[in-house]
Amino acid sequence: MYCLIGNRGWGVRIGLALVVLALAVAPSCRKDTKKKPPPPTLLDALKSAIAGLPLPDLESLDPLVREQFDLDYAEVTNLAVPRRLPEQAFNVAMLLHGQGYLDHAKDWYEFVLDLLKRSELRGFDDDQFLCRYYLADVAERAGLTGEALNQVNAALSSDIEDQAALLRRAELMLKLNAGPAAAGAAPTPDAEVHRAFERVLEKGEVAPAYFGLGVLETRRQRPKEAEPHFRKALQIAPDYHTARAALVEALNALDRVSEAEEIAAGATDRPENTAFVDPHLLALRRRTSTEALRLAHWWRLADAGRAEEAEAALRLHLLNQPDDAASLNMLGNIVLTRRLPSAPARLHPLLLAEAKRCFLGALAADAMMLEARCNYAVALLSENNRDGAIEQFREVLLRRDDFWLAHYQLAELLYRDPVPGRRDLAAAETHYRKTIEHDPNNMHAFSGLVSLVEEQGRYEEASRLLKEATLLAPDDPGIADQFARFLLDVPRPELRDPMKAQLIAERVCELSGPDFPEYLETLARAYIINAEQSGARNVDVLLKAHKTIRSALDAAAARNREDILPRLRVIRDQIEGWLREAGQLPG
Repeated sequence: MYCLIGNRGWGVRIGLALVVLALAVAPSCRKDTKKKPPPPTLLDALKSAIAGLPLPDLESLDPLVREQFDLDYAEVTNLAVPRRLPEQAFNVAMLLHGQGYLDHAKDWYEFVLDLLKRSELRGFDDDQFLCRYYLADVAERAGLTGEALNQVNAALSSDIEDQAALLRRAELMLKLNAGPAAAGAAPTPDAEVHRAFERVLEKGEVAPAYFGLGVLETRRQRPKEAEPHFRKALQIAPDYHTARAALVEALNALDRVSEAEEIAAGATDRPENTAFVDPHLLALRRRTSTEALRLAHWWRLADAGRAEEAEAALRLHLLNQPDDAASLNMLGNIVLTRRLPSAPARLHPLLLAEAKRCFLGALAADAMMLEARCNYAVALLSENNRDGAIEQFREVLLRRDDFWLAHYQLAELLYRDPVPGRRDLAAAETHYRKTIEHDPNNMHAFSGLVSLVEEQGRYEEASRLLKEATLLAPDDPGIADQFARFLLDVPRPELRDPMKAQLIAERVCELSGPDFPEYLETLARAYIINAEQSGARNVDVLLKAHKTIRSALDAAAARNREDILPRLRVIRDQIEGWLREAGQLPG
C-alpha cells in the first residue's frame, strides 16, 4: 500500500467502536436499604473531566481557527472510541498552544497526561514525550525557566536520544546558570551546563550548541576558550548574527582587532538563521498556524467531494504566494489522487508531470518538507520509476531516520515487488520494524511484517506479532481478520485455534457490517472448520456458514470484486453440497 501525505495535521485512524461495559453491582445484603447506585463508568469519568477543562472565547476566534477547534472539540466530547481520546485531546491542546492560549493549553496537555495513566487509554504515539515537550515551551514562554527544564527532563525520560530536547535542556540550563536574579531559580553549575551541550553535540554538530558553549566560557571570562566555539557556530550557520557578534566581542577581548573587523565585515543582511530547526515546534506551527488551518479547510473540501473548489482556491492562493511549499504539496496531492484517476489515459502523463512539478516546487521552497519528498516518490512510482522512488525515500531517511512513512513505503516496495530478484526481505523487515518503532499503532506495518515472517516459516513470531497488534488496536478490523485467518490456516497445528478464530471473525463482522466480503469469507471458513471438528458436520453451523457466504457474495458483487468472487462461489458450492446431502439446503 502506497499513500500520499499532506498537511492534514495529526493522522486520524478510523477504527471500530470500543464498547465500554459498566460493572455489575451486587445487591445489598440488608433488605431495609436501597440498592447502591452503580459506580461511574469510564465514560462518566471522562465526560466529567472534559466538562471541567477551560475553553477560549469562541466568538473571538478567527473563522478558520473556530472551524478547526469545533471539529477537534467535537471529537473529544463525542467519545465514540475512548482509546483515541488522548490523541483527540492532544489536538485541542496543540491548537490552543499554537494560537497563544497558553494557560488553556497547559490544562489540556496535563489532561492528556492524566489520561495516559489509565491502562485502557494507552497507545497514543509519542504521547508522553510531546506533551512534556510542549508543556516545557508553554512554561518557558511564561518565564518559568525552572518548570520548563523539569518538563524537558521528563520528556527526555521517554526519549533520551532526541537532539532537539537535549538542546533545549542545555539552553534552559544555561539560562539558569545566569543566576537566581535572571532566571528565578537556583543556578546550574558550569560543569553540568558544559556536559549538557556536549551531549547535544554527540548527536550531531549544531550551531546553537557551540554558541551555548561559547556563552558559558564568556561568562567565565575566558574569551580564548569561547572564541573557537563561536567560530564553529558561525562556520555551521553563516547567518547566525548573534554568534558573529559574540565572536567579534571575544576577538576584541583578545586584542585581535583586525580579525574582529574582518569577521564583522562578513555579516549579511539576511535574516538570523541558526541552521537548526526544532522539529517538534515546527510540527506544532505546521499544525496550528493560520496557513496550516487554511490548508486543513481545503483538505476537508476535497474529502467532501469538492476537490475542484479546493483546487481553484489553491491555484488562486499560489498566484499570490507561488513559493508556498505546503500549498504546492497539497496541489500536487489533488492532481495525483483526485484528477489523475478519473482522467482519460491520454492525459495521465501531463497530470503526472504537473504533480511532480508541484512536489519539486515545494522542495525548492522548503528542502526539509519531507512530506513533499515522499509524495514526489509516490509520483515516481505512478510512472513505474521504482528506483527513483527508492532513492527519494532513502533521501528522506538520511534527513530524518524517524520519518516512519518513508520506512513503511520502502518496506512495501522491497517486500511486495512482483519481480522476485528485486525483493529484499531482510531490508523490508528492517523498515517494517522501524515503522513500528516510530509509529507503534501502524497496523499496516504490523500486517506486512506478519506476512513477511509467515512467508519465512517463522510462525511463532507471527503469532506473537498478531497478539501484540490486536492488543494495541483491538478496534482495527484488518489486523483482527488477519489474526483469525492465521489461526485457521497456520501450518503448525499447535498454533491453530479455529474456535478463537470464529469468535474474532464474528466480532469483526458484527462491528464492520455486511459490506466487507473478505471478513465474511473468513467467518464462513471458520464456521466450516468448526462444523467438522467433531467428525460429523454440524448442520446448524453449516447453515450459519451458508448465510455468511451468501452475504459475502452479495457484498463482492455489489463492489464488482471479480478478484474474490470465484473463490467465494467455490466455498458456497461446497457448503451447499454438504447441506444437500443432509437434506437441509435452504430453498
